[in-house]
Amino acid sequence: MANRQLPEGKRIHVYRSGDVHYSGASLVVNPLQVKTLDNLLTDVTSKVEPNWGAVRSIHTPNQGTVIKNLEDLNKRGVYVAAGPKGFVSIPGGYENIGKPLPKNKLHDSQKTIRKVGVRSEHYSVSLYKNGLEDAPVVFKYSSKDFSNWDQVLYRMSEQVKLPQGPIKR
Repeated sequence: MANRQLPEGKRIHVYRSGDVHYSGASLVVNPLQVKTLDNLLTDVTSKVEPNWGAVRSIHTPNQGTVIKNLEDLNKRGVYVAAGPKGFVSIPGGYENIGKPLPKNKLHDSQKTIRKVGVRSEHYSVSLYKNGLEDAPVVFKYSSKDFSNWDQVLYRMSEQVKLPQGPIKR
Protein backbone atom coordinates (compact mmCIF):
# COMPACT_ATOMS: atom_id res chain seq x y z
CA MET A 1 0.00 0.00 0.00
CA ALA A 2 1.52 3.31 -1.07
CA ASN A 3 1.75 6.27 1.31
CA ARG A 4 -0.52 9.06 0.13
CA GLN A 5 0.45 12.56 1.12
CA LEU A 6 -2.56 14.64 2.14
CA PRO A 7 -2.58 18.21 0.87
CA GLU A 8 -1.76 20.74 3.55
CA GLY A 9 -4.30 23.38 4.57
CA LYS A 10 -3.51 27.06 5.07
CA ARG A 11 -4.78 29.13 7.99
CA ILE A 12 -5.50 32.72 6.91
CA HIS A 13 -6.86 35.83 8.60
CA VAL A 14 -9.24 38.03 6.59
CA TYR A 15 -10.33 41.65 7.17
CA ARG A 16 -13.17 43.62 5.55
CA SER A 17 -11.95 46.22 3.07
CA GLY A 18 -12.16 49.74 4.52
CA ASP A 19 -13.58 48.67 7.91
CA VAL A 20 -11.28 49.96 10.66
CA HIS A 21 -13.52 48.53 13.40
CA TYR A 22 -13.62 44.89 12.22
CA SER A 23 -10.96 42.73 13.88
CA GLY A 24 -11.02 40.10 11.14
CA ALA A 25 -11.86 36.42 10.93
CA SER A 26 -9.64 33.34 10.74
CA LEU A 27 -10.34 30.39 8.52
CA VAL A 28 -8.58 27.31 7.22
CA VAL A 29 -8.32 26.77 3.48
CA ASN A 30 -8.43 23.00 3.01
CA PRO A 31 -7.55 22.05 -0.60
CA LEU A 32 -9.83 19.00 -0.39
CA GLN A 33 -12.85 21.22 0.32
CA VAL A 34 -11.87 24.51 -1.33
CA LYS A 35 -10.85 23.64 -4.87
CA THR A 36 -11.28 26.98 -6.63
CA LEU A 37 -10.97 30.67 -5.86
CA ASP A 38 -14.76 31.00 -6.26
CA ASN A 39 -15.23 28.43 -3.46
CA LEU A 40 -12.87 30.47 -1.28
CA LEU A 41 -14.77 33.71 -2.02
CA THR A 42 -18.01 31.98 -0.96
CA ASP A 43 -16.42 30.73 2.28
CA VAL A 44 -14.94 34.15 3.05
CA THR A 45 -18.32 35.83 2.41
CA SER A 46 -20.04 33.57 4.94
CA LYS A 47 -17.25 33.99 7.52
CA VAL A 48 -16.65 37.77 7.21
CA GLU A 49 -20.33 38.72 6.65
CA PRO A 50 -19.65 41.96 4.74
CA ASN A 51 -22.33 44.67 4.69
CA TRP A 52 -21.91 45.20 0.92
CA GLY A 53 -22.97 41.67 -0.10
CA ALA A 54 -20.69 39.03 -1.59
CA VAL A 55 -16.89 39.17 -1.45
CA ARG A 56 -15.65 39.64 -5.02
CA SER A 57 -11.89 39.62 -4.53
CA ILE A 58 -9.17 39.00 -1.95
CA HIS A 59 -6.16 41.29 -1.63
CA THR A 60 -2.90 41.54 0.28
CA PRO A 61 -3.20 44.12 3.09
CA ASN A 62 -0.23 46.33 2.25
CA GLN A 63 -0.21 46.90 -1.51
CA GLY A 64 -3.68 45.56 -2.26
CA THR A 65 -2.39 42.97 -4.74
CA VAL A 66 -5.23 40.77 -5.98
CA ILE A 67 -5.05 37.06 -5.12
CA LYS A 68 -5.71 35.31 -8.44
CA ASN A 69 -5.47 31.66 -7.42
CA LEU A 70 -5.29 29.50 -4.31
CA GLU A 71 -1.55 28.91 -4.72
CA ASP A 72 -0.96 32.66 -4.05
CA LEU A 73 -2.19 32.22 -0.46
CA ASN A 74 0.48 31.93 2.24
CA LYS A 75 0.31 29.89 5.44
CA ARG A 76 -0.78 32.18 8.27
CA GLY A 77 -1.31 34.91 5.67
CA VAL A 78 -3.29 38.08 6.25
CA TYR A 79 -5.71 39.21 3.54
CA VAL A 80 -8.45 41.76 2.86
CA ALA A 81 -11.87 40.78 1.47
CA ALA A 82 -13.20 43.35 -1.00
CA GLY A 83 -16.56 43.97 -2.60
CA PRO A 84 -17.64 46.16 -5.53
CA LYS A 85 -15.47 49.10 -4.40
CA GLY A 86 -12.33 46.96 -4.46
CA PHE A 87 -9.44 47.29 -2.03
CA VAL A 88 -9.58 50.28 0.35
CA SER A 89 -6.50 51.00 2.46
CA ILE A 90 -6.93 52.24 6.02
CA PRO A 91 -4.74 54.48 8.20
CA GLY A 92 -2.28 52.39 10.18
CA GLY A 93 -2.79 49.26 8.07
CA TYR A 94 -5.02 46.23 8.55
CA GLU A 95 -2.51 44.32 10.70
CA ASN A 96 -2.65 47.11 13.32
CA ILE A 97 -6.43 46.98 13.88
CA GLY A 98 -7.11 46.65 17.58
CA LYS A 99 -3.53 47.45 18.59
CA PRO A 100 -3.04 50.69 20.49
CA LEU A 101 -1.21 53.42 18.62
CA PRO A 102 1.22 55.76 20.35
CA LYS A 103 -0.63 58.89 21.50
CA ASN A 104 1.23 61.15 19.07
CA LYS A 105 0.22 58.85 16.17
CA LEU A 106 -3.55 58.98 16.76
CA HIS A 107 -5.52 60.36 13.84
CA ASP A 108 -8.29 62.92 14.38
CA SER A 109 -10.82 60.26 13.37
CA GLN A 110 -9.70 58.10 16.31
CA LYS A 111 -10.14 60.83 18.94
CA THR A 112 -13.77 60.49 19.89
CA ILE A 113 -14.02 62.83 22.89
CA ARG A 114 -11.76 65.81 23.41
CA LYS A 115 -11.97 69.01 25.35
CA VAL A 116 -12.63 72.09 23.24
CA GLY A 117 -11.79 74.68 25.89
CA VAL A 118 -9.79 74.65 29.08
CA ARG A 119 -12.11 76.69 31.32
CA SER A 120 -15.43 75.77 29.78
CA GLU A 121 -16.32 72.10 30.07
CA HIS A 122 -17.34 71.52 26.45
CA TYR A 123 -16.82 68.28 24.57
CA SER A 124 -16.96 67.36 20.92
CA VAL A 125 -18.13 63.80 20.15
CA SER A 126 -17.67 62.29 16.68
CA LEU A 127 -20.02 59.39 16.01
CA TYR A 128 -19.20 56.90 13.23
CA LYS A 129 -21.46 54.23 11.75
CA ASN A 130 -19.52 50.97 11.96
CA GLY A 131 -18.29 49.68 8.61
CA LEU A 132 -19.22 52.79 6.63
CA GLU A 133 -16.92 55.45 5.24
CA ASP A 134 -19.40 58.27 5.80
CA ALA A 135 -18.22 61.42 7.51
CA PRO A 136 -18.83 61.34 11.25
CA VAL A 137 -21.74 63.09 12.89
CA VAL A 138 -20.27 65.63 15.33
CA PHE A 139 -22.04 66.57 18.54
CA LYS A 140 -21.06 69.36 20.92
CA TYR A 141 -21.88 68.83 24.58
CA SER A 142 -21.27 70.60 27.85
CA SER A 143 -20.44 68.73 31.04
CA LYS A 144 -24.05 69.29 32.20
CA ASP A 145 -25.38 67.26 29.24
CA PHE A 146 -23.54 64.16 30.45
CA SER A 147 -25.50 64.07 33.69
CA ASN A 148 -28.38 62.41 31.78
CA TRP A 149 -27.03 59.69 29.46
CA ASP A 150 -30.48 58.74 28.19
CA GLN A 151 -30.93 62.27 26.84
CA VAL A 152 -27.47 62.19 25.21
CA LEU A 153 -28.17 58.85 23.51
CA TYR A 154 -31.63 60.02 22.43
CA ARG A 155 -30.13 63.14 20.82
CA MET A 156 -27.53 61.02 18.98
CA SER A 157 -30.18 58.54 17.81
CA GLU A 158 -32.32 61.37 16.41
CA GLN A 159 -29.40 62.71 14.37
CA VAL A 160 -27.93 59.43 13.08
CA LYS A 161 -31.15 57.41 12.46
CA LEU A 162 -29.69 53.88 12.45
CA PRO A 163 -31.71 51.16 10.65
CA GLN A 164 -31.61 48.91 13.75
CA GLY A 165 -33.20 51.55 15.96
CA PRO A 166 -32.02 53.94 18.67
CA ILE A 167 -28.60 53.80 20.31
CA LYS A 168 -28.74 51.84 23.57
CA ARG A 169 -26.58 51.90 26.67
